Amino acid sequence: MGKDAQGIIMYTPDGYMSAQLMAPGAPPFAVADLNGGTQEELAEAMKRYLAYSGRFRVTELEGDGDGNRKVKLEHEMMVSSFPNWLGDVQERRVRVEGEYLTGCSDEPSLVKGEEQLPTLLWKRMASN
Repeated sequence: MGKDAQGIIMYTPDGYMSAQLMAPGAPPFAVADLNGGTQEELAEAMKRYLAYSGRFRVTELEGDGDGNRKVKLEHEMMVSSFPNWLGDVQERRVRVEGEYLTGCSDEPSLVKGEEQLPTLLWKRMASN
C-alpha cells in the first residue's frame, strides 16, 4: 500500500475485527455504477484497496521493560478482498504504545513480486 496508505481497523468486545486499507489517489470511474467500471478501472481500484474481517484472538507476550504492551494478534479471515486469505489466520506481533499500535508479521508477504515484511502503524481514533 505504501507509506501514505490510509485505513481503519476496528475491534469489537465480542471478538470480531474489521480492517480497511487504501492507497490514496485512485481516479474515479468514468461512470458512477457500483457494479460497473472498465477492466482497467477495476484493476486499479483493486490494487489500491484491501479489506478483511473476522474473529480475532490476543495472546499476551513478555513486555520489553519499558511499560509498553506486546501481544500476538491473530486475525481469522472470514471475508477478504484478497481471496487467497479466505479461511487463513494472519498472525501479527503487535506493540501498543500509548495511542499507537504497531504490527508486523513473522512471515514475509509477496508484494509486487517481492517478499516483504510490511509493518502497519495504527493510531487510535478520537471518539465519535
